[in-house]
Amino acid sequence: MRCLVVDDLSICRKAVALILRGVAECDDAVDGDEAVAKFRAALQKGEPYDVIFLDILMPGIDGHDTAKEIRKVESEMSSSTKVKIIMLTVLNSVNDAMKSFCSAHSVAYIVKPPSKEKFFHAFKDLGLIEHAEGSHRWLAEGP
Repeated sequence: MRCLVVDDLSICRKAVALILRGVAECDDAVDGDEAVAKFRAALQKGEPYDVIFLDILMPGIDGHDTAKEIRKVESEMSSSTKVKIIMLTVLNSVNDAMKSFCSAHSVAYIVKPPSKEKFFHAFKDLGLIEHAEGSHRWLAEGP
């Protein structure tokens, strides 16, 4: 599975990559502009991302607007599949969750701090991993 982790904080990008070690190959971006550029390049190479983790609160273009731009790129490039966008945020409000699902076209919402359990449940709900022996091992491994 290929993932793009977008967060302005290095520690958050590293934490997500560490959590997903052994389950996904992770690239990262520090802001929305870089994320859209990397997403476009991956589509052009025929190596699309399966999942994009987007921080909502970033300087410049925020996570909601980045998600909208990613959806525009998919439309412009006539992508046959839609990348799964999971919003990451410190905000834990119903309004932010609804905005993420409705206007930003995301498919899941995870409140920071990130954890293997939160990612596992989101991945399972999205059909990205099955609740099988391998996923139990992933959950049992450190951090």
